[in-house]
Amino acid sequence: MTNSVSGARVSILEPLLRRKRAAPAESANEQAGPERRKISAFAPSVDVFNSTKNTKAFPYWSRLVPEIRAMILERLPSSRGFGKHRIGDYASVSREWKAWVESRTFASLKIDSLTQIRRLGEYVRGERASYVRNVHLYTDLMPYRDRQVAEDEECVNFNNRRFSQRVKILFAIISTWNSTSGMTLELSASSPTDLFAAAWLETHEDFISDYILDSNYSSQKRERLLGNLLDLQGDENGTVSLSPVPAVKRLVVSRRHFRSLTAHAITTITGHLPGLEEVVYEPWEFVNMAGQIDRDYAVTKLLDHLPSSVKAVTLWETSRPMIHRDVVTTKLDMEEAHAAVRASCQLSFFSSAGMVDADHFFRLARTNDTERPIWPELRTICLKSQSLSGLRSQKDVTLLLIDAAAAALRMPKLELMELWYASEGRGTIIRLDLRGDRAKLHVASTWDVHLAPVVRRLFGQVAWNRTHWDLDFSFEEIDPGSLMGGQYNICERLHSTECLCWAPGAFDKLSREDDVDV
Repeated sequence: MTNSVSGARVSILEPLLRRKRAAPAESANEQAGPERRKISAFAPSVDVFNSTKNTKAFPYWSRLVPEIRAMILERLPSSRGFGKHRIGDYASVSREWKAWVESRTFASLKIDSLTQIRRLGEYVRGERASYVRNVHLYTDLMPYRDRQVAEDEECVNFNNRRFSQRVKILFAIISTWNSTSGMTLELSASSPTDLFAAAWLETHEDFISDYILDSNYSSQKRERLLGNLLDLQGDENGTVSLSPVPAVKRLVVSRRHFRSLTAHAITTITGHLPGLEEVVYEPWEFVNMAGQIDRDYAVTKLLDHLPSSVKAVTLWETSRPMIHRDVVTTKLDMEEAHAAVRASCQLSFFSSAGMVDADHFFRLARTNDTERPIWPELRTICLKSQSLSGLRSQKDVTLLLIDAAAAALRMPKLELMELWYASEGRGTIIRLDLRGDRAKLHVASTWDVHLAPVVRRLFGQVAWNRTHWDLDFSFEEIDPGSLMGGQYNICERLHSTECLCWAPGAFDKLSREDDVDV
């Protein structure tokens, strides 16, 4: 973790560190004569906050009010330009400073090798484990030479073996952590031969790497880039032994790299997270039906085997024009939608983009006359709908909204419902907002969306039942040019969900250079 500032300025922190270093040195001089000795950064810290001990070394700090002390500590990350001190150096000043520094240093960790996983087990113990908020496990897969050739059995086994080994060791280490505030575990994987795209995805949500991909990006190359789904390998009996990890509250299988997980892998992992409360699952859409069926099956099983502790689910099927041009992967059955309807009945938040279409979700909720679902805890629902593309008939839009309103009448705690669609230059958002002191139905679109009287009446009934307010209607025209980046540009307009944007340095690599006093 590096922090830098420019210019010749005087640090308000430098006198504190000089005083900290000087006091032990003066004590040593009294005992060993005039020769000064260097004090190790790993020497025991002086507890300057205990008014009965060691206040001679740091006499004024304990007199400062907590607000002033907090302001000084907040200056630490920007203090590298003041002398030769790294952020870790400040941990030796006192116990309070050590706790503050470590809470920042160990908050977010990226692990991308076995060495780093083992180092994690050595360095992050006891109180330090309570500081960890994010752990990102990245698995680098086997390189390949020919981008036109699919993965062979040797490559598939190597990738599964490496992924399994790292997940098992990581789970064994973090299974001992106690974290009352909850921790996010992110899993991602890719081959270093996956062009430049994986690195570019870390910093460009609009996927500028489209422009550096081959102009003749064949279907074979696209298949090789997205690769096979990763699986967890078991023992001779096929049993996968994972240690339960209660500390993880949020699981993210992100789109920042191209590989996703099999149904067996994702359900095994979620089954060993007893404290899991939220799942974010973002697989890439495949480029042929055979591969897409496997991905749809994984989503279906994830929803069917969702732990009862989970209260929030975000599904995002990722696609890019250069990779998915002329790709048609029509859903052959409704199993995903059935699973989504069933799973959402235990949730307070549900969002799906691409995997479960709003038309299918609400149609199933309407046609299931014998067991019409009730969503007792659902507060927020956000679904993408092909009917809102502007390419369907007005009748399709009206039927979708009637079904959505009928479902909303069975959501007694509903606060926010968003139905949306976005593609290059086309987009729509229909938002029912029951938060605050007003009930609002807002329509924003690149085309003219008509709300039939029956739709207005049904949503008005939803608003009255939930808030006892009359429903306000508003309309907004979206500039088609603002959506040239596709569905990702619609995210800034959504209230219920957001695109996960990955910036460089979002995770601190666990390296010796950035270690504090361990």
